[in-house]
Amino acid sequence: MYKIALASKSPRRIQLLNDYGMQATPLPADIVEKHPINCDYISTVMHLALKKAMYVYTHENITGYDLIIGSDTIVYNDEILEKPSSKDDAYKMIKSLAGHEHIVATGIAIIDINNGKKYVSHVDTLVYVNDLTENEINEYINTEEPYDKAGAYAIQGIFGKHIEKYEGSYTNVMGLPMEKLQEMLKSI
Repeated sequence: MYKIALASKSPRRIQLLNDYGMQATPLPADIVEKHPINCDYISTVMHLALKKAMYVYTHENITGYDLIIGSDTIVYNDEILEKPSSKDDAYKMIKSLAGHEHIVATGIAIIDINNGKKYVSHVDTLVYVNDLTENEINEYINTEEPYDKAGAYAIQGIFGKHIEKYEGSYTNVMGLPMEKLQEMLKSI
């Protein structure tokens, strides 16, 4: 069993790791999550996941840990949707997703502390959102849920009732694709 430093304070990521029998200590990366210029969404999430893991590797006391895991999730529908900065921003995001499909992409970076090797990958999930009325959008953005999540929603939260279907990893949409993480851990 690896002793894991998670470069995140996300309660969803911590819970997912715990649910899969992995104990991780949150050591949030203090970085500006700025997307690289002229990069596609895949390169973006992989870059930010590695940047978070590298921050912990170089700035934190990692004595006693075996691995650092960094992760970054975005919602993409012809543009990258980050966390909303305001109620108006959340409204625009949910309005743009309603009645359409979009991609949720998560980059994962693992640093093996024992040898310094880095492993980076990503996962895409296609998510279909039902049409929403103005009232449903306003009702949703008046909750606390949209404001700390990429794309302004959580599939496992109250917005889940508006998801028609998804193709791919459910845990990816939550913020950490556990199937891919387990696959990566086997290659270490």
